[in-house]
Amino acid sequence: MQLPPNKNFKTVSTHRPPNPPWKELMPDATAQSYLCFYYGTALSSKPVRDVNRIVPVGAGNFVADCKVDPNWETGTFGLFSTCQQDVRRGIVGRRAPYLFFFADKVGPTRKRAVTGYYRLRWYADGGTYEGDFCLAADKMHFVERGLPFEQVNSIVGTRLSSRVPRLAIKLTPNQTQRLIALLERQRDVTPSYVAEVRRLEQINARSAGGLKYINFARKDPYSWDAARAVLKLGVPSVRKRRKNTSPTNTWECTKCSHRHRSRSLLKLCPACGTHATLQPI
Repeated sequence: MQLPPNKNFKTVSTHRPPNPPWKELMPDATAQSYLCFYYGTALSSKPVRDVNRIVPVGAGNFVADCKVDPNWETGTFGLFSTCQQDVRRGIVGRRAPYLFFFADKVGPTRKRAVTGYYRLRWYADGGTYEGDFCLAADKMHFVERGLPFEQVNSIVGTRLSSRVPRLAIKLTPNQTQRLIALLERQRDVTPSYVAEVRRLEQINARSAGGLKYINFARKDPYSWDAARAVLKLGVPSVRKRRKNTSPTNTWECTKCSHRHRSRSLLKLCPACGTHATLQPI
């Protein structure tokens, strides 16, 4: 799906690239690209992210871990979440031209498969920790049937397996072009991914008092308008990096002192909406 220029849409948020604080990535065609993992869901026939993710944390206790990336709604990665900072840092540092995605629980076999790609064009300071970035694409292409690892290996020349590192692997420029060609044998169905995410959000809303993203305490879907709170700083953070998890799955806001439970760090406090104020308990 080719993302339309901002100027053609009068109602599009001004927080969408190419507007500041977004900057041109200026991808290097000779650089390696990345193939990155995301959690798929067993609640859908499509390989979309796990919007409804709830994980056990011992002794019959559970905590919400709803996923917002890949964010097909905006064509971004890391704009609304803090996960996989090292991947985004590597992409910006190497000016990687493409970001591919693979998910688990794909298709009838419920195995891992490659589902699509972003053609990268912009980046912005993530504002959560020093050296954190968020990424934006000017084109997305996601397919109806994810590509099994065996097929990708035989055509692209990769060595993907069930033991492939969970976060990401690098692809050579030659492998990148082969994988693009393989994915583009199927038509782009990215809008149907967005529609399916909306359906899964409603499942959460019906069982969690209207919350579409439980651990985010969020009733609204994600869109460019939601980027206002994240991108309003527009400057790099000077906070030192720490782990993305809390040993108790509990976080406290340094501004309003609200405590909430989440499997991973959130960019915004669910109570007061302040950016980058959460500390692990």
